[in-house]
Amino acid sequence: MVVDVNEHAPFFNQTVYYGYVQENMPPGSAVLFENETPLIVKAFDHDNGPNGLVNYRIVSPIEPFFTVDFVSGALRTKASIDYEKVTYTHWFLMISRSHR
Repeated sequence: MVVDVNEHAPFFNQTVYYGYVQENMPPGSAVLFENETPLIVKAFDHDNGPNGLVNYRIVSPIEPFFTVDFVSGALRTKASIDYEKVTYTHWFLMISRSHR
């Protein structure tokens, strides 16, 4: 029997994403691109089948306001955000090979 090997590391085609949310939106609201479509980060892996699946997570700094869906890469709010207190935030995403 021949077993497929996970030969390729996942990667982002785009290194920086910019999105926005309106203040005081409820937790779970989608972060939006400038054109008002949901901001979904996308990573790629040239492996086939299960070896080509990736997962996403926010790694730095600890992010109190946003979350990324582990599987889809969709960004959402974790809390309501007050513009007078928070006007800008940045953080780093990590992609990893899925073990599904």
